[in-house]
Amino acid sequence: MDEARYAIQTLLTLPHAARVLAGHRWSHEVGRWQELVHCLLEATLSQPSRQVRELTARLAFLGLLAPEAWADDRRAATDARMRTVLASVKITPKEAEKAIVAVGEAAGALTREFDGKIQKALRAVGEDALAYLTHRFALESLSRTEQRAAFTAWLQSVCNLPILAQHSAIEAFCRAHKITRDDLVGAADAMDLSVGALGDLIHVWAATERPKS
Repeated sequence: MDEARYAIQTLLTLPHAARVLAGHRWSHEVGRWQELVHCLLEATLSQPSRQVRELTARLAFLGLLAPEAWADDRRAATDARMRTVLASVKITPKEAEKAIVAVGEAAGALTREFDGKIQKALRAVGEDALAYLTHRFALESLSRTEQRAAFTAWLQSVCNLPILAQHSAIEAFCRAHKITRDDLVGAADAMDLSVGALGDLIHVWAATERPKS
């Protein structure tokens, strides 16, 4: 994991890294989780959307939305602090209770099912979508590998799903750094870096930094 993390960190020092990341709305996976919490709060609170958005950002800044903040040994403190924040913006106790329970349940499920990483949840959705599309389209002109590559690129483009394509640049990057593809994905998950953005960073590396064989 250390080697894979270091390899990714080298990508983040490339001259075009900031531009590549700026091209991804969800380059940092924490933002996707925060967006889910915002949607949960909108479903449970009667405040206008703009105010709920501001409230979500405030809760995130205070560290009350991090999945680990809802672990058993921290849950009571997180619950109490969140109630205080909600009360300060005139949320009724009834609405506050429902919102807190919903966020706590979602954080618990994320931790239990996906190690607290929203990217893992969305990757599972992406893999299901890939299997469904390649099965239902069943393009005879392309191999399954070619179909998967095409549908992966499409899902990344139109749905921004964090799934890593099968591509020669990625394989070359792994060989150059003596890591496996699983190592690479695992390090990206640990760093909360979207693997979609990671794939684009690797393509920049392949075009500008790739060692000549």
